[in-house]
Amino acid sequence: MKTHRLVFLVLIVLSIHFPIHAAARLQPDGQPDLIKLQSDYFESIKDRKYEIASAFLADDYTGVYSDGIIDREREVKDLHQFPLTEYTMSNEKVSFPNDLTGIVTFRLHVKITVNGKDFFEDDNIACVWTMHSKKWLISSQAAVKVRIPSE
Repeated sequence: MKTHRLVFLVLIVLSIHFPIHAAARLQPDGQPDLIKLQSDYFESIKDRKYEIASAFLADDYTGVYSDGIIDREREVKDLHQFPLTEYTMSNEKVSFPNDLTGIVTFRLHVKITVNGKDFFEDDNIACVWTMHSKKWLISSQAAVKVRIPSE
């Protein structure tokens, strides 16, 4: 009986310190690994796991792109039409203005394939991650296409 109580108490302590969510992975400085979560988000899009991808988006999500400002519903719909085949994140930086907000900035190189033809694009991305019920979710994402200098 004491063993069951001890196991139960250990499980409670572990659940408090390590919530069951991808955001539970911490960096050595104790901050959540938002770059890993950001990569998991893109990986789920690449793998066509749209339900997983949409689970990363907060209910009040706002996306800012060259073709407009969109809400969560539109973002989820657009994910199904975005044939991502490869992506690379570089120049990643993370800041935490407070305990409930993280900002991830990076350069994103994507390859999409449409009707057998490959297209490439580079964007500078800024994502605002916020804590919602012990889960880190994307509240906002902005993308600015990288311009190729004129020769």
